[in-house]
Amino acid sequence: MATIKVASTDDWKDDAFERLRAGRLVAFPTETVYGLGAHAKDEAAVRRIFEYKGRPLDDPVIVHVHSVAAARALVDLSDDESVVFEALASSCWPGPLTIVSTAQPDVPLVVRADGPTVGVRVPSNSTARALLEHTNVPIAAPSANTFGHVSPTTADHVFADLGSHDILIIDDGPCDVGVESTVARVHNRAVTVLRRGGTSVEALKAAVETCPWAVEVSVKVGVGPSSLAPGQHLKHYAPGNAPAFVVRSEAEVEIVAESVAVPLGECGVLDIGGNLAGLRGRVRHYHDLTAEGDTTVAARGIYAGLRGLEAHALSAILLPDVSGLASSLHGPDSKSLDDKLFRASQGRYAMIRSGSAITDVQ
Repeated sequence: MATIKVASTDDWKDDAFERLRAGRLVAFPTETVYGLGAHAKDEAAVRRIFEYKGRPLDDPVIVHVHSVAAARALVDLSDDESVVFEALASSCWPGPLTIVSTAQPDVPLVVRADGPTVGVRVPSNSTARALLEHTNVPIAAPSANTFGHVSPTTADHVFADLGSHDILIIDDGPCDVGVESTVARVHNRAVTVLRRGGTSVEALKAAVETCPWAVEVSVKVGVGPSSLAPGQHLKHYAPGNAPAFVVRSEAEVEIVAESVAVPLGECGVLDIGGNLAGLRGRVRHYHDLTAEGDTTVAARGIYAGLRGLEAHALSAILLPDVSGLASSLHGPDSKSLDDKLFRASQGRYAMIRSGSAITDVQ
């Protein structure tokens, strides 16, 4: 059974230290989401992460460290790569950026999904930093939830998914950023974004503007796992009580034989910026993350909002099409939100017609 300890006290530090050294797991807060951590150099402990989460071994995990020097000890960089790595680290760390580079040989293959690279980052959350500094070990940690489920942004979310396992959960309240770190690879004279997250593409470009390297985006969707970065599976961040759909206009949704009409009275809505406000009062449950369309606020609340819908008996969950809202939203990179909602819906769409949500697949 999991144990929860409050971060504002110091009595968790020695417990966490002993657990990690003994090959046991610790769930801890970061600025992005809560992570399920193991000593990154302890292969058996890292495999326990995959076991507890039900995570496939072809999905790599990110290694968290307390300093740039500790991160560099895990990667093998050319001279050119070192310059760009340092530029990104100087500008974006501590913070929600994971840098993927060629791994040192002593990084266990299970951490990197048998691939040649490893993702490393220095988190900004004060409790995460205290954990990393006190234990002085690299911590491999994906999100602390069951695989494919909505990511956890509170200790209660972690306990709901993993409470039956032998885990220490450090409770530091809700996460500040609320979505995963951006994952970017430094390779072949380019910084390639593999997963959108808490650091915008614009911030990456600003970080390397003095380097003759391009910043590219290569986010894969629906093509299976990748040994380079986590979060590539189509089904991710998905609520467990009902299928989710992104609402689009009638012209954008193909009506196929398998389409199903779900009465709006059986649907729940998680909205951003009032995009689906016309459904308020017609659906079973409606919640707008930010009426003002603030992407920072929306990101901070998106996973708690999706988990909140699980408390309602619903036949379908309707989500806004963020890709069509760019002009009405304000704040950092809305494309990260679009990615999370697309994966929560598993790429499924719906349109509204005559009191029903017409879904493209059930």
